[in-house]
Amino acid sequence: MLNPRHIRELQDRLLEDAKRIEMKIKRVFLLPMLICWAGTALADEKYWCLDEASSGYIMDPAREVGNDKSKPQDFTKTRTAVRVDGLNAYLNFQGLGEKKFSCSIVRDDIMWCVGELSLFVFDKASGKFNLSQLSGHVGDSKDSIVLRFGTCKKVDRFI
Repeated sequence: MLNPRHIRELQDRLLEDAKRIEMKIKRVFLLPMLICWAGTALADEKYWCLDEASSGYIMDPAREVGNDKSKPQDFTKTRTAVRVDGLNAYLNFQGLGEKKFSCSIVRDDIMWCVGELSLFVFDKASGKFNLSQLSGHVGDSKDSIVLRFGTCKKVDRFI
């Protein structure tokens, strides 16, 4: 016959064994799931973006009122590669190299990103974007305001 002390020791051992088994199960199943989840969360999202319209204004404080420099200069449509990595966006204009933008999530899938003298707003759900640059190139002037908007399509990789 088992005395109460032996029963208590057996219960304690069973409890310890159950805890060890539980920890092994967590390591075997939960750790790989966590790694997979983190890998997908940290993966880059890639988009090809095409301007629907773009133009620029030459900033010339000395210009006369009505001078044609105050009129927008239309651009040809350009393609931009956008890579989103967490709360950073990297824009590559016409293959000239990536420019980093630091982003915040404004609402749902809408990102507000700030770069050097630039603002990029991107709606990942609809693929629409707006880009304004205070230091763009219009004609021969580097001191120009550039405004662009368009649509982006998600891609697996850049060609």
